[in-house]
Amino acid sequence: PLPTPCSVEQALRYHVDLRAPAPKTLLRLLAEACGKPTEAQRLRHLASPAGKAEYLAYVGRDGRGLAELLREFASCSPRWAALLEVAPKLAPRYYTISSSPASDPEHIHLTVKVLREPRRGAEGRTKEGVCSTQLAAALPPAATACVFVRASAFVLPEDPSAPLVMVGPGTGVAPFRAFLRQLGAAGTPRVGHVRLYFGCRRPTEDYLYQDELAAHLAAGTLSSLRLAFSRAQAEKVYVQHRVAEDAEELWAMLQRDAHVYICGGTAMGRDVVGALQAAVATHGGMSATAAEEYIKDLQAARALDAGALVVSGEEMRSRRGDAGALVVSGEEMRSRRGDAISARISDLGEEMPSRRGDPISARCGSSGRERRAATAHEREGVEEGGRAGERGRRRETGPAKAARKHAEHRTPPRPVVRNAPRCGSDSHLSLV
Repeated sequence: PLPTPCSVEQALRYHVDLRAPAPKTLLRLLAEACGKPTEAQRLRHLASPAGKAEYLAYVGRDGRGLAELLREFASCSPRWAALLEVAPKLAPRYYTISSSPASDPEHIHLTVKVLREPRRGAEGRTKEGVCSTQLAAALPPAATACVFVRASAFVLPEDPSAPLVMVGPGTGVAPFRAFLRQLGAAGTPRVGHVRLYFGCRRPTEDYLYQDELAAHLAAGTLSSLRLAFSRAQAEKVYVQHRVAEDAEELWAMLQRDAHVYICGGTAMGRDVVGALQAAVATHGGMSATAAEEYIKDLQAARALDAGALVVSGEEMRSRRGDAGALVVSGEEMRSRRGDAISARISDLGEEMPSRRGDPISARCGSSGRERRAATAHEREGVEEGGRAGERGRRRETGPAKAARKHAEHRTPPRPVVRNAPRCGSDSHLSLV
């Protein structure tokens, strides 16, 4: 909702997405407000079923938003209140923090790819990111940006002997840079193996944090660094190929309760999970079905959301509140190479008034009897949940479950592995 009072500039700058492809409801509103019949007819046609193909090309493919439509249809003067009602809302952009308070207590670092590229199928038109271009160029030094922080699903394991396997090509390296800076600040190398899979197009083009990763290797913070440069040779090589090459090593790490983290594009994430599944099947002596269940158990143990791998498009709603005022410092550090920036952000320490009060689920019974019945039903549910939890605690453990599934699928016998991954506690596959 818009704040009250709210100026026109504030509404357009902070609440309306002027460049998002215009929905058909907006086209119909603009058509009703056009002074020229020809312009009104054109907008109505684009919003009609008969104009579907033209709409997909003119608006969808070319990316025409409200600002551009108002320039092209100059006779259009829509009512302000109605325009705000149907105009696309400006959605938040989520970036993973790539620094650690242990090493950077006064700053927050972001690793952001600046989206500025030709639109597919639309010659002469450029697609520009709303937030990334603002971070890269539009914000002057020491400018204030409205941001909020939400909790991350990526947490380092408490057991220092548990191996860490991190897969993050491109800007997907952001959370793992934070991990490495956290581990480096500890002063002593981690007991468990720490491996990073990083990929980019060419080492001379977009190898992010090259010097920093080399320093972590030299210091022992990073045990091994596996690189994939997709355009540096005739045959394209991606991080999922490196994961497949290391199948036997990764299976051995899983037996030592390894934690596997993946950050990046959806397609890459699926391929990496597929490579891990193949490693489990080949070196764990499982059938394809059993290996798939094995991976699913690892994922379900942490209630993981594969949809979080989406880089753009689907936005997850933020938790309300926890907003802070952050200032972009004058030392905006561009990445060593490539079209990405590492923006250094200084915390002002002045929290913006947080919109507290997460939505609560309120039951509005029409009578006291209904409320008492509902309360009794909830009490029964809690008691039943407790009994179910007790039954669940008596169920088989992770290794026993894996052994049972292994037998059910009639896979060839394999040696019993000591300290096999225990789904739900020590081994999990985290996707962000």
